[in-house]
This record gives sequence, structure tokens and C-alpha cells, in this order.
Amino acid sequence: MNRLAQTLLCDIYYIHGKTRFRDEFVTCGGVSLSSINAKTLECKQHPGLYFAGEVLDVDAVTGGFNLQAAWSMANKVAKSIISAVEEEAFRLTGNVAEKATGRVAEQHEVHTLLDDFFAGQAEWQYLAEGAADTLRSLEDKAEIVLLTAMPHKHRSARRAHLDQLGLRYPLLTTEMAKGPAVAKLRGDKGRPVAFVDDQPNNLISARGSVTDAHLFHLMADNSLRAFLPPLPEDLIVVQDWHEAAPKIALALGL
Repeated sequence: MNRLAQTLLCDIYYIHGKTRFRDEFVTCGGVSLSSINAKTLECKQHPGLYFAGEVLDVDAVTGGFNLQAAWSMANKVAKSIISAVEEEAFRLTGNVAEKATGRVAEQHEVHTLLDDFFAGQAEWQYLAEGAADTLRSLEDKAEIVLLTAMPHKHRSARRAHLDQLGLRYPLLTTEMAKGPAVAKLRGDKGRPVAFVDDQPNNLISARGSVTDAHLFHLMADNSLRAFLPPLPEDLIVVQDWHEAAPKIALALGL
């Protein structure tokens, strides 16, 4: 791996000119297709290493086919890497440790912590400023559904807390990515969708399932944005619910 990195970064190639248009060519040979995962283009022997384009043992006649293959595979590799990073970054088991000793909590301990977290949610979860007013301004013209990623067994506690806050809109809990749930809620009628979330991975998931959804990134505490990776350009970043209200209405055609 070190030799490969050294070659890619430091090798020297001398350019002596260019050939005529009719002398185009394609590279044959390369990394065997049997050594990569066809769904992700990840190397089977070295997880985290991906191959795309003519470095693989795949080629076609000239005329744009090889360029399209390279672009398509690069797109697949990018999505595979993003998916792998998301799974690693948002996994709790293995990332929760004791402050005093550094001991990593085992899976059953993480589950206990999560149960305590959701059981006491009414004690720490508050309503973001402007959220109730914005939802009330939309409720007569739009269908509002509250979608939250949490174990289904804690739904009743969340339902009671939302009712206490005056948010009596339908509540859907999911233990999977939010994108498929958004697609099911939309149905097959092609209705416009405005999806608001504070987690970029949830918005990316929604984009994968509902390609024309209007995606709003809104955080109750904007100081936390400094800890986020760069957001996809198609996300609509809003600082608070007051800013979000007219943009949501415009997106839905209200």
C-alpha cells in the first residue's frame, strides 16, 4: 500500500506531445474484477480501498464508452465511501466509552443507555423557537408528519411528550434510514415534499429515496454546525424556523 501511494503521489511522467484524434486508445488489463465487490467496487482483500475506471480489467471500444464507464464507477465509489463513512460515524456500539477509564461500552450497555435516554426524553427535550408557530401556519394547507429515528418501543413516550408540547401531528418512528419512510409517506401521487432534519445523513437518505424532495437542514443550536462535515450543495440551510417557514411554503407551492 505504501509503495502504491508513493507511486501515485510522487511518480514523474514526461509529456512529449500529443497524438492525433484518430489515435485514441484505452488501457487493457488491470485489477481483476473477481477481487472487488461488484456492488461497491471495494477491494475484497483490502477493505476501504476502491477501484474505478481503466485501473480495472474492463475496457470497451473507443468513442466515449470507457469515459462513461469511468464516470459511472466513480459515482458508485463515491456513494459507497459516503455510505461506509456514515455507518462508521453514526455507530454507537464501539464509540461510547467511560470517561474515567476509556473502557468501551459493550453492546448491551449501549442498549441500556439508549433506553434511559429515551425514557427521560421529556426532561431534556424542548421545543425549538418558532417551530410551533411555523407548523401551525402550514397545517391547514399541508400534511404534516413527525418522523423520528428511534426504537419503536419508545414511541408512546415520545407521543406523550409531543402532545404535551402541543404538537399533535401524526408521529412515525423508524429504526432504519429515514429516506424509505419519506418515500412511503409520499406515496405514488408525486406530491411535493419538504423534509426538515438536523442530521445530514437523514437528508442524504431522503434524497436517495425521493429525488425531487426539498431538503432543509435546520439545527436548534447552530454552534454545532462547526463540527459537521461539508454539506451537500442541494441542501437548503436555514438558521431557524422563522427563516424556514416561507421557504417551506414556497417549496410546497402554498
